[in-house]
Amino acid sequence: MKQALMITIKSSAWYQRLRFLSYTFNKEDKVQQEILSTKVH
Repeated sequence: MKQALMITIKSSAWYQRLRFLSYTFNKEDKVQQEILSTKVH
């Protein structure tokens, strides 16, 4: 029972990190797109 709880906590932390990373990547993509669009103009 305790082991399952630890796995749940670890996977939850991993999920939070994954969400944070994807959010950061999306932000960087938007910034890069803005830079590219300004270069085009």
